[in-house]
Amino acid sequence: MICMDILPSDSNTDISGSEDGTVFLSSLAAGKPLGELAGGHGDGDAVEVAGFCPHLPNVAATGDVQGRLSLWDIGV
Repeated sequence: MICMDILPSDSNTDISGSEDGTVFLSSLAAGKPLGELAGGHGDGDAVEVAGFCPHLPNVAATGDVQGRLSLWDIGV
């Protein structure tokens, strides 16, 4: 994991990005992944930033080393 953020509206859900380009949502309380967000970043393109939008609780964003920005409707 390179980066992570915690969903402000529930303080339980986190989003994390990794060196291999994967993005996961996880439950902090359960200590388990909720799922992988697929299709936003290429294989091997490290996700350098991941965060939730404080004004739109169902929106998260990730950015990778190639400069790609992905917006996610997480529906939590």
